[in-house]
Amino acid sequence: MGSRLRGNDGRSFVGAPRRLGAGGSLGASPWPRRNSAANKAHRTFPAGSPRHRTHGTPLASRGAVSPFVDTGVVPVASKPAAAADAPKKKSKLPLILGAVVLLGGGMAGGWFIQQRAGGGHAAAEGAPAGEHGASAKAKAGATYFALDPAFVVNLADTDATRYLQADVQVMTRDPETLKALQDQAPAIRNRLLLLFGQQTAAGLAQRSGKERLQEAALVEVKKVLAGEGGPNKPEAVLFTSLVVQ
Repeated sequence: MGSRLRGNDGRSFVGAPRRLGAGGSLGASPWPRRNSAANKAHRTFPAGSPRHRTHGTPLASRGAVSPFVDTGVVPVASKPAAAADAPKKKSKLPLILGAVVLLGGGMAGGWFIQQRAGGGHAAAEGAPAGEHGASAKAKAGATYFALDPAFVVNLADTDATRYLQADVQVMTRDPETLKALQDQAPAIRNRLLLLFGQQTAAGLAQRSGKERLQEAALVEVKKVLAGEGGPNKPEAVLFTSLVVQ
C-alpha cells in the first residue's frame, strides 16, 4: 500500500509515492493519469475491433471474436439433411438417362429388323411379280373386238337344210393386238365363215361342241395375225349369240 501523503492544499490521499518538487510540493507523477488524454489515446481501438468496448470488462484474448461482431459468414450447419440428400437426388439422373437410351435403342433396333424383314419379303414376292408383271398389267386392261355383222352360214348337215347364226367377239389385253384385229377383220371373217360351215347341228347341240368350236375359231384368228407378222396376242373367241336352225 502507498503511504498517506498531504498536498499543499491540505488534502491527503493514499497512492504511490511521488517525487517532491521545489518547496515541498508534489511533482508530476511518472505514471499518466487514468483519464488523461495520453492514456485515452493509448487505449483507443478502431471501431468494430474486439477491444473497442465502451463498458464492461475487456476481453482477455486479442484473438477472440466477439459474438456481437458481424463477420459476414452465414452458418451452413443448420441444413445437414438437405446437403446429404443432394448427392442421392443427383445420382438417380444417370440411371434414368441410361434407361431412356436403352429403351430408345431397343425400339430403333426392332423397327430396323422389321423393316429389313419386310423388305426381304417384298423382294421375294417381287421376283415372280416382275416375271409376270406384263401379263398381270395386261389382264387389268382386257378389251373386246366385235366381228360385225353377225355370221350366218349353212351347216354341213345332209338330211336337211340347217344354218348357223352367231355373233362373235375376240378378246385381247394388248392394245397393239386390238389394232391388228381391226386391220385384219376381213381376213378373220373369211376364215371363220369356212370353219362354221363345216359344223353340224348335232355337233353344236351340246356345250362341249360349242366350246370346241370356240377353240378352233381362236386358232384361225391367230393364224391370220401370224401371217401378217404383227402382234399376235388374242386370248379368246367369245360367242355372244349362237343360233342353230
